[in-house]
Amino acid sequence: MNNEKPCCNKKILHKDGSMQIFTPYPNKDDYIKHSQLEAYLDKYKHIMELCRTIVATLILILQVVIFWKIF
Repeated sequence: MNNEKPCCNKKILHKDGSMQIFTPYPNKDDYIKHSQLEAYLDKYKHIMELCRTIVATLILILQVVIFWKIF
């Protein structure tokens, strides 16, 4: 019984015998351009993560204070 997949048996080789590597975007021209919004969000990603962490911490502290006042 052969457990190999039929798609994996074929090896793509260059003329010089080296293996060919497939990438999603082989040429620079094939890259999809980002929208302005996506570029802006990528630029400020770390600041947004810091704000998210600070807000989550403040909410946790507020929940503890409310829980403390109830009991």
